[in-house]
Amino acid sequence: MGWSHPGISLEDLLRLIKGFVDILILASGYRSSGLPASWDAENIKKAISWGAFFENLFSHLSESEEYEVLVKELDEALLELTSSSSFPQGLKCLSSETLSRARFIVLEFFSQNLSLGAGHLNALLNASVETDLHDLAISDAVGINLYIEKLTKQVKSHDVITVNGLFVKDSATKPEFPDSSKPKGLSVSSSVSATNASDMKTKQRNATDHSSFIIQELLKRQASVSCLSSCEESLDSFQGLIVGNNFSDVELELLREQPCDAILPSPCPHCCAPAAVDEVQ
Repeated sequence: MGWSHPGISLEDLLRLIKGFVDILILASGYRSSGLPASWDAENIKKAISWGAFFENLFSHLSESEEYEVLVKELDEALLELTSSSSFPQGLKCLSSETLSRARFIVLEFFSQNLSLGAGHLNALLNASVETDLHDLAISDAVGINLYIEKLTKQVKSHDVITVNGLFVKDSATKPEFPDSSKPKGLSVSSSVSATNASDMKTKQRNATDHSSFIIQELLKRQASVSCLSSCEESLDSFQGLIVGNNFSDVELELLREQPCDAILPSPCPHCCAPAAVDEVQ
């Protein structure tokens, strides 16, 4: 039967998806030329809005009687797109399922930015908080204070503390985060009606979706850094043990270059960096 959605053609949708892929590539921190890609809070919010567009699109598609046919047609087109030799290797798994949670894909790429620095981190946190506030349509001081209070409680519930402005996980306990693998619609409104309690309740439930996910991704990155630090400490200790055996400087340098799985009992799950990606042609 093929694609027959009245709102958008399959060709137009694929063009938008290619643009979205380019955004993800830039969000990773570098252009295809190798030069760094910088982002400010406003442009990060625009990138998040791209993710929201795809989530809303799939939310509308799910209401169609032809939903399964439409998704099958799109996945076949995506498979053909991602099979191209010019398509970024790190995004080969792109499908309708991943696009249905596109906001969190965007946030993940920004959080795992290869050149993550203080400026990028501040822009990302500001963008996530401002997006949450916009979704709740909060502009008054009281509403903002309530949001900050809720977010603070959420951070404490994850046993997260701040050190020099960065989030660090208390290793004594393991946090639990919302299931980001499920599509979550973005509810945006320019005003909040006192009589629409149900809609407000839904908004409050998702009020800190973006901020919560950022915290989760920062904790993953912190775990990766901790793993690399452990590898370095192990190598230093190992070098101290064997230095008396008259190994040459070249041999010691080769030992330092060994991957984690060469000295640890099992491969380190945090040391497998994602494959480099290039912009879609």
